[in-house]
Amino acid sequence: MKLYVFALALLLQACVQMPQTADEFRKAAPGGIFVETNKFEVKGASLAEVKGRYERFAAKCLHMQVQKSCVTVGIGNGCKTGPTGTVTYTPKVVLKNARVTLTLQELYTNSNLIYTTKVPKDGLFNFLSDVTQGRDGRLSGVAYGTSKGIVTAAANWARGESQLCPEHL
Repeated sequence: MKLYVFALALLLQACVQMPQTADEFRKAAPGGIFVETNKFEVKGASLAEVKGRYERFAAKCLHMQVQKSCVTVGIGNGCKTGPTGTVTYTPKVVLKNARVTLTLQELYTNSNLIYTTKVPKDGLFNFLSDVTQGRDGRLSGVAYGTSKGIVTAAANWARGESQLCPEHL
């Protein structure tokens, strides 16, 4: 029986694919079990201003490399015991089709993390924020992420309310 359950778990793990693009993350994130969500409005700013704010804070707060102990990341990934590794966080800001998107990907290197699914070039997506302009000209946003800190910070950055970096990514 244990062998049957183990085989079924491996089969399910092989069927689960981590999001490979911002669009796939955007579709998968809502309702995700480990995903924080924040919907917000942006008043008194243009999409270009929001893009500039996101670029400034992404460079200041999100683009980094850190040493980290291996942790479980996503479905189908696990760790062996061993030394810590390097995590590279790569933010991207894109303005396209009346939408500014800020994404953050994390790539583990020199680590004991075992990937059992395909990993995008810059790593797994762990955050996405979209600010869109409606037909009435109003800007509204939604942020999805694995940390409440970054989800809250992104809304504050978009609104121009805060210059603080999130404590946890």
